[in-house]
Amino acid sequence: MAEAYKGIKAEKKLLVLINPHGGQGKAKSIYKKYGAPIFAAAHCKTTVITTTHHYHAAQIAEELDIDMYDAIVCCSGDGIPHEVINGFAKRSDSHRALAEVSICQFPCGSGNSMAMSLNGTASPSIAALNIVKGMPMPIDLMCMTQGNQRAVSFLSQTYGLVADADLGTESLRWMGGTRFAIGALMRALSEATYPCELHVKYAHETKKAVSEHFNRSYQSSSQQNIQEGSQSEYRESGSLFKKSLQYGSINDPVPSDWQTLTRNKLGFFYVGKMPWMASDALVFPASLPNDGTLDLVTWDSTIGRLTAIDLLLKIEKGHHVHSNDVQYAKIEAYRLIPKIQDGYLSIDGESFPLQPFQVEVIRNAACLLSSTGSYANTNVNL
Repeated sequence: MAEAYKGIKAEKKLLVLINPHGGQGKAKSIYKKYGAPIFAAAHCKTTVITTTHHYHAAQIAEELDIDMYDAIVCCSGDGIPHEVINGFAKRSDSHRALAEVSICQFPCGSGNSMAMSLNGTASPSIAALNIVKGMPMPIDLMCMTQGNQRAVSFLSQTYGLVADADLGTESLRWMGGTRFAIGALMRALSEATYPCELHVKYAHETKKAVSEHFNRSYQSSSQQNIQEGSQSEYRESGSLFKKSLQYGSINDPVPSDWQTLTRNKLGFFYVGKMPWMASDALVFPASLPNDGTLDLVTWDSTIGRLTAIDLLLKIEKGHHVHSNDVQYAKIEAYRLIPKIQDGYLSIDGESFPLQPFQVEVIRNAACLLSSTGSYANTNVNL
């Protein structure tokens, strides 16, 4: 046992949150069949709660006695991890909660980005095993300001084709992941345009620079994470929602060293902090868990219908990044001002008002459980 759990905490104390609507209503049975037996065999101590309403998981996280648990296991898609992180962020001891209680995803939804990014698969049993054998790995979070409100994002923000294809097809949710493909195809065929004003603080602007950064950082950061475990740099007291932001909020002037981009023909806009946005969507193959940057992918609607459809198909394997029509950069922060009235803004898959917003990275603010010290290798060269 000592060798099997060398450097890893054995018999973890797990709070299991089950979204009864996840996996088209099959989340409970998926957990019972693939998760519970593995946790029991590993002598993990589990407390199971079934969520009853939207943002129930956030309320649980906000009021939780964090000394009772090593990790929170979210039996859902990406919605419950988003809720838990935002619940933690509201706490007066949010820095400690996010740094000491690992967030885990036991994949049961249509979007299983966290499990895919950590394990390279959406298999529930593999996810359960890696929760048992994983060690805390620090991750960056993203803080979004909109109006006078804040939200914390762990996964992504998207405006344009992807947001419309996701949030604009809620009536087709019974179709599972197929609804997104249909929505994306319809918008690509219509050559939908989403004009905006974009202000960006670049870290690595070209694909060559992104590739060099990724290749330089991937192995070294993995080893460091394994050796050090979770070392959150966010140590301010008080709520993360009241944290002083490096670049201010959406209500402040745009910093003078940011680049301003007017994108009147924008078609595709995606910013994220994990490689996979779904099991068939390797959108950000150069994403790293705690490098202090966000990954940005865009293209314009002027590329034409066939090219847009081809790029959407190539996203499954991450090969869209090879196209000259695709911008792939690493950034530290950005501000987006939409120039349309009707449409969608998606934050971690959740619907937000289509209004100007600003996002910046928060270094090493939370932790996941990882058996490798990084995300799964995407095997994609830029």
